[in-house]
Order: sequence, then structure tokens, then C-alpha cells
Amino acid sequence: MKTSGTDLRYICPPGLLGTALLFWGWQAHWLWLSLLLAALVEAARWSPWRLPLSDLHFIRIADATSVSMVIAGVTFFAVKLSDGLFYLVQWLPVIIVFLLGAQLYSERQRTPLKAIVATLRRRPADNALPLSIDLRLPYFFLTLVAASIAPSTPAFYLLSGILIAWALWGARSRRYSAVLWFGFIGVALTLGFVFHMGLFQLQGVVQEVTTQWFESDWSDRDLNSNSTAIGKIGRLKLSEEIVMRIHASEPITRDGDLLLQQAEYNRYVGNTWFADNREEVPVLKNPANDTWFLSKRQPQHTHLITVATYLARGEGVLALPRGSYALHSNTPARFSRSAFGAVSVEDAPKLLNYVAYYDHDLPQSTPPAAHDLEVPVAYTRLISAIVNELGLATMPPEQAVLALKRFFADNFTYSLIQNEAQLQQNPLRFFLRQGRSGHCEYFATASVLLLRAAGIPARYATGFAMTEYDAANNVFVVRKRHAHAWTLAYLNGHWTELDYTPSTWAALEAEAAPWWQSGYDVISNVVFALNQWWLAKPRSLWDYLLVFLAIVLGFYLLSKVKPEKLRLKLIRHARAKTTDRVYPGGDSPFYKIIHYLEKTAAPRQTGEPITQWLQRLEKTSTLDLSALKPLLKQHYRYRFNTSAQEKIDKTAFNQQVDQWLAVNRKSPSHP
Repeated sequence: MKTSGTDLRYICPPGLLGTALLFWGWQAHWLWLSLLLAALVEAARWSPWRLPLSDLHFIRIADATSVSMVIAGVTFFAVKLSDGLFYLVQWLPVIIVFLLGAQLYSERQRTPLKAIVATLRRRPADNALPLSIDLRLPYFFLTLVAASIAPSTPAFYLLSGILIAWALWGARSRRYSAVLWFGFIGVALTLGFVFHMGLFQLQGVVQEVTTQWFESDWSDRDLNSNSTAIGKIGRLKLSEEIVMRIHASEPITRDGDLLLQQAEYNRYVGNTWFADNREEVPVLKNPANDTWFLSKRQPQHTHLITVATYLARGEGVLALPRGSYALHSNTPARFSRSAFGAVSVEDAPKLLNYVAYYDHDLPQSTPPAAHDLEVPVAYTRLISAIVNELGLATMPPEQAVLALKRFFADNFTYSLIQNEAQLQQNPLRFFLRQGRSGHCEYFATASVLLLRAAGIPARYATGFAMTEYDAANNVFVVRKRHAHAWTLAYLNGHWTELDYTPSTWAALEAEAAPWWQSGYDVISNVVFALNQWWLAKPRSLWDYLLVFLAIVLGFYLLSKVKPEKLRLKLIRHARAKTTDRVYPGGDSPFYKIIHYLEKTAAPRQTGEPITQWLQRLEKTSTLDLSALKPLLKQHYRYRFNTSAQEKIDKTAFNQQVDQWLAVNRKSPSHP
């Protein structure tokens, strides 16, 4: 980097911008466009043609670039919605190339700063600020950012590092050798890559911890968006908590009836699914029979299930069989329905009991729209290649659906664990091309995009699967770990559930259940029975009276327990146990002297050594304590050296102790 007056000058290596544009075109799959832009940019080095552009010319070109950027942004956001931001960033090298071209083909070879910063146009010149700048280096880094919008691969990080080193080569200090410079650049790029990967992993850890400790209620489903766990490293955390108990009035023979849908989505951005139609309308209640009708059409065949489900704060999104047209409940609540068929409930008990009537032939959501055939630009090449390999686009829809099912069944496995290899590239790409193992969100997302690329409208659905039957209570038990995702395909004029996740997923998750699950289920059933009495219905005066009587009875029983008597009983029991213990050397005759001195002289303090205690007694007592030293020595040998117990004559030791006691008890001062 060089400075000249008030201009910042950068020596751009030949071919750098052209190579960066080709790299961008390769990443974005617009190689033909990048070839044109690279030729335009690099030709300026050899072209003798230069334009005498003034500041006013640059200002007009910069303003036109800004207007073009606004128009492009508005267009992208209008057509692609939230995807518009990614499209805008990806197209910035095309939009800004006109301003860069003005600099490269001008006589000045610089861009006035006032052309970019509008606030400087009316300010007097400030010598502290550069009058012009070189756009080549900013444009280079902008091109790399635009290239990063496409799914990243190991080659992307390697080539980006090479291009950055190439860009910095022209600004390096000549004081140091090229070898040392390349060494520092390599270390910096390596540390940058490691730091990037560390942040990515830290994000996964934080998400896992927060999900585990601050997991929101299962029913609090967002009808507008659903963030998947695609790309999450490690084992997917599952919960054994029971959220629903379902009784089916008849045997369930259709696989689709085992799926309880909460929401469906039609746009995929990043790792998140979104729903376009967010409007919800209230569901009117028929007060005559406490029934809410979700559809005006009368079904030909009716099925029903009885559901008991927990709702945090008395609100949430219900999990219902597809084609549900009516709900019956004796408890007060307010229901609303979205255009995609999701049913929300408010002002309900925290344990809601309801009957769902359904007919899977009834339409539940809106007909297909443009977004139901859209594949994100980041996945177009990958998805199209697989569709061509399988020949899905040339098959009738029914055959394409079966062919895709065979593709997943023959080549993929179910797993809750994702390894770190996914960090090296796009997780969905890794799933489809290399890993070929994942959980339901991988299978559902991949199948939706593949069906769309084959010309079949498809959506992403979430909810729960009824896979665990409790024969003792004649109910299906639905746990949080039974949360599931599947595909909705528009076939023969209606939306059809397609579950491409291997059928072994429920059994694999059941095998991973903790050892304490059976004990938890017993407690959960007891709590459920109590909640059915206390939460699932409006409480009457008799309910509160019964609780009051139970509390009074509990206090009465506690009052019969005498804490002081209980404490004394425990102390006596502890002392009795202590007395019963036999320690090595605990029967030493010297203890008779210790008890005598504590009674007649001064008590021994807690933890005070015997030798220190005797020294203290010598200062105040008239007893001949010096004669105790040989006896104390024998006591220590007998007390602590268990191997010497057999060598000490206990009878003789006892006689010596008794002799000392007899002499000292005759002392006039110690009767």
C-alpha cells in the first residue's frame, strides 16, 4: 500500500480481479457471465483507450449504481422474499462493475471519494481525508463475499486463501523475505480457518445446550417458520416426556393416519422452512354440541381419535390427522385455523381433551403455488443432478414418488448422530452425496426439493408420529422424541403424505431410551391422572374443598410427630451404634486414667493430644503425672500399633494402671 498526497494507492496484481470473478462465477454457476466480466476488467490493462471523466461523471455513475442496487433489491425481495438478500449480495459484482469500469477506463485511474460518500459532495475539501480511492481491492473482497453465498466446500476456503494471499502480495513490506511473508500468511489463514470452524462448532454446542435446558413447549410451534437441526453436529437430543395420549376408535390401517400434523411450510432458506400464507381465521363453535367445524365439506368416511394433550399456558398448535374437519371438546377454548390447515388453540386448559374427526380425502390446505416448485439457488445444481440420475423428471408423478422412495430405502440409513465432516461443506449436500445418513429433517427436506425439481409440487410438514402403543391403557403414547418431519406431495389433485425416513427410525429411537423410562412412565401416568382431575376441567367448589381437607389432614399428621423426641431417639441410636463399634486398641487400660483425670482434674479439650493435655495438667495439679509417661508410651503402642498388641502383656499393663490410680486416689488433695 502506498500513499501519495491525499490518495491511497494500492498495487493490484495483474489478473487478480479476473480470477476472482471467475471464482465467483464458478461458485454461483454463472461461469459465462463471469468470463464476460473478467474480460472487461482485465482488458483495461492493455487498452490504450481512456476517458477524461470528471468528478461529476463519477458521481452520476455512482448514483446510477445505487439506483440499480435499490431496484435489484426491491425486485429480489418481491420475487424471492427473504431469499432476496442472498440474491442481492450474489449479484453485487455485476451491479458495481460499472463503477469499477469507469475507474479502470478513466484517465485518473481513481474514483473520487465524493462519488461514493454523498455527504462529502457539499463539504469543503479536507486535507485529512483522501480525495480519491482505488476500488479494485474493495471490489475484490466484495466478489469473495458474493462467492460465499453458494454452499461452501473445502475448495472454497483453499481458493479464497490463495486469492487473499495474492491480493496482499502487492502490499507486502520489502523489508522481509518472501518466504517469511508466505509463512505468516499461511499461519494467519490457518488460524482464520480454525477460528471459523471453532465458531461454527461453538454455535452448535450453544444451540444444543440451550435446546436441552430451555426447550420450549412442544405445542408452541411457529406456523411461520421452522428451524431444522440440519448441520447440527453430534447426537440429536431427545426427550422421553409424554406430551399426548391418544385413543383410536378403530384399528389404524393407513400409514398416513399415524402422522399427526402441526404445520406445513413451502419455502426453504438456509436451514429454515417458512410458510407464505400466515393468515389465521377463527373457527366458529356450534354451541349445541360443543363442536368446532374446521371444514364446510361433509366427508364420506369418518374416523376419530380421542386426544389428551398438554398445553403450556393453555395455548399452542394442535397435532391432528390430515383431513381433520371437526373438533369436539367439553372445555372452553378458542380455535383458529391457518390457510395451510394448522389449528391453533388459546384460552384452553393446560391439559386439553378433545375428539378429532377426520377423513384423509378432505382437502386441508391451499392448492399448489409457485413456491411449491421452487428449489433454492444454492441447491439447484445438486438437486438437478440427482433428479437427472434417477430420471424422475421423465416419469409420471406416481412412478417418480416410488422411485424416490426406493432411492432412499436402498442407499440411506437413519441416524441421530452427525459427524464433523459436515462442517467441511453444505450439510444437505454431504447427506445426499457422501454421508447418506441422517434424521427425518434431512429426508423430508431432501425429498421435497427433489420432487419439486421433478415437477411435482411439494411441501415440508412437521408434527408427531404415533409409533408407541400402550396396550395396558389402550392408548398411543406420544413423546417429545416422536416429533417427526415428512413430505407433502400434490398427487391426483390433493396433497398426499409421503414419509421417506427409513421405517426403522422409531425402533432405533426406542432402543436409545434410557433405563429409567419405565419408572418415569409410572410417575407420568399418576401425574396424568391427577391432572385429568385438576387441569382438564373447570374446578368446582368441591374440588377446592377436597384439596383443603387434604392439606389439613397433612398438617394434622405432621403435628403428631414430636421433633424433639425424634431427635433424641436418633441421637441415642447413633450413640448406641458408636458404642457397639470395636476399634483396635480401644480396650487399652490407660483409658481408666484418662477418665479419672477428666473427672478430678480438668477435662480434655476436643482434639487435644494426650501429651499436651498432661503437660497442661502438670501446671495446676499436685498429682505425680511424670510417672504416666511410660504408661502413655505403652498405651500408644497398644492403641495404634496393632501388630504390637500381642507383644504387650495386657495383664501387667492393667496392674500398673491400677497401681497408679490406687496411689493417687490416696493423695490428700484427691480423695
